[in-house]
Amino acid sequence: MEAHEWHERTEEGVRYWRATHHSGKWFFQTTLKTEPDWNRLEPAPRAVWVELRDILWRKYQRKRCPWIWIEDIDKLLADEPDAEFLTQNPLHIGKKKGIGFDDRKPI
Repeated sequence: MEAHEWHERTEEGVRYWRATHHSGKWFFQTTLKTEPDWNRLEPAPRAVWVELRDILWRKYQRKRCPWIWIEDIDKLLADEPDAEFLTQNPLHIGKKKGIGFDDRKPI
């Protein structure tokens, strides 16, 4: 299990985001600096997926995450470019489209 965190300043205050990758699935949580509890996002908005992709890209450049995660998110974002993405997102990347360990191209 790996967790990736980031924050942003909003009108409400500083908002923290956490994306956790476990068993081939992504789970998203958010909280404000003033709130002690994390709230789970189901389904996650497209903007959160785009932000996660950007964070993983920067980590990949420093060899801190696998390339397959970025590919999977790119495929997910390309497959669902409209508002339906918000309601049909099962938070499971990779296995639903037949993308698995055996389907990767050799480097």
